[in-house]
Amino acid sequence: MNKDKIILSFPYSGALYHFVDKTLLNGKYASWSSGYYTWLFGKNPDQWVPMALTFSIVYPEIVLAPRDHPLPKMIDGEIQSTYQNPDLGLIVDWDDYHSMRDILSEKVREDMQDPVIVKLLKEMRVPSNSVGNLLYDIRYELHLSQKHKARLICAKGRKRLVNQMLRRDLALNFPSAAPAQEIQFTEKYIEFTGLEYNMDTIDDLYAIKDDESTKLYATMFRNQLDLLPKMEISEANTIFEQAANDALDASAKARKHAKRYSTGADYLSWTGPALGLLPGVGSVASIAERSLEIAANIQENTALRHEWYELASTISAVRIRQQFVRRVRSTNPRNKKP
Repeated sequence: MNKDKIILSFPYSGALYHFVDKTLLNGKYASWSSGYYTWLFGKNPDQWVPMALTFSIVYPEIVLAPRDHPLPKMIDGEIQSTYQNPDLGLIVDWDDYHSMRDILSEKVREDMQDPVIVKLLKEMRVPSNSVGNLLYDIRYELHLSQKHKARLICAKGRKRLVNQMLRRDLALNFPSAAPAQEIQFTEKYIEFTGLEYNMDTIDDLYAIKDDESTKLYATMFRNQLDLLPKMEISEANTIFEQAANDALDASAKARKHAKRYSTGADYLSWTGPALGLLPGVGSVASIAERSLEIAANIQENTALRHEWYELASTISAVRIRQQFVRRVRSTNPRNKKP
């Protein structure tokens, strides 16, 4: 499984398209009365934007099903071919989408005869004229999941349909849907940290994705998500609270040891020259000092591996820095056009 890539599905995919529309296109498509864009963005896309952006930052590559909507740095005609944005990690492939239509349409016809799927659609209150499109979307996203060997991130109702398709179609033997804990964990993280993006421009997302500290903490956050299914959770805690408490304890313990080793190394760095006057003792002190420095670095790295919870801090720091730079540059007379 490719742990650096996800297939982003509804409602998070719609929220990401909505974010692009809002920050890059001044809400051009949201203002249209077309039912297509209401369907694409969802009823309340702003509600899902923080989750969509967090997943987009945590994972280096994000694969989206093609939609009739521009994306950043999209060139003329690219909306109907293959789109890749390495800076944001976005991938959309219209050519692949069209090539799979006949195969997946046959699968959809079979899905519409499945009594379990029919029941789920009724429970989800999916309008009859939207059933075909919804099932085709899910079938295509399952295809993407297999093609890229990446997990599918989707809402609970959609996941129930995914699971039924997986149960019925033995050819789809890849575990396509991400565990529910991953979505719940990320939701809780945003809630506990109060993470807010408040971006007025797509440039902020570019800066966050490019920031080395953010990349580091994003990797640790992904690693933590991978551990969730293996965690033993006490009845008193949610999976997020358990993981957060464990991480804080492990980090504090490692940093305490790092400080002790670092203090010892500092002491030897002061006393080493004097000890060097004694035959044979100076070299021993130098070796001990180096050993303590190595031990301190190991403990620092151990602490860092547990500090996935610092991701929100790095995201906020980059966003604030971007806002500061824009404001300062805008007040500089040299940057103003005559």
